[in-house]
Amino acid sequence: MNGHTHIVGGLLAGAVAASALGQSGAHLLPFLAASALAAPLPDVDHPGSMYGRYVPLPGVARVGGKVERYEPGPFGNGSRSFGHVGRRIPGGVLWHRGPTHSLVAAGIAGIVALVVLLAAARGLAATVALGVAVGYLSHLALDELNVSGERLLWPLSGREIRLRWPSVRVGSLGEAAVLLLMLGGLALVGGHDLPRVLLALVRVR
Repeated sequence: MNGHTHIVGGLLAGAVAASALGQSGAHLLPFLAASALAAPLPDVDHPGSMYGRYVPLPGVARVGGKVERYEPGPFGNGSRSFGHVGRRIPGGVLWHRGPTHSLVAAGIAGIVALVVLLAAARGLAATVALGVAVGYLSHLALDELNVSGERLLWPLSGREIRLRWPSVRVGSLGEAAVLLLMLGGLALVGGHDLPRVLLALVRVR
């Protein structure tokens, strides 16, 4: 899924979670914003992703069994790698939909947010950290619809897990349909708060 699809998915997951958890008042907007903005985070392992393009680590693509420097764009090797892209890190390569697409990584993201905000904004630390975890998990849930699997149980298992149906390719009509369904759900669940949340997200980005 593309970054904007994940943001909508994170926002929808946040709205549902906020309703279930009773998040309201001054805590509602930070919770929803954290959920939406954290949703694209797992894709930092992809050098062409919304956040990944700003990570100062070399991107790589595996084409025909050979690992090359990642080249973006429709004519770059990223389009010929069939999703086998990643980043060089000390000791090897962090491949896309690997450790960052795991339940452990979702927990780590929430804990990091909590620790950082305990020093900067103690009153909102737990709210934002929970929102980050919800948004991160929404990404993993959406990627289960993709044709490629995720290593959800890393580091306990390196097995790729994915739903067998449906199989939605990135940028396809299937993704557009998923996006429209989520927008409809968002209008039903959190329609009255949506204008304020969208305005806040625009300001943050």
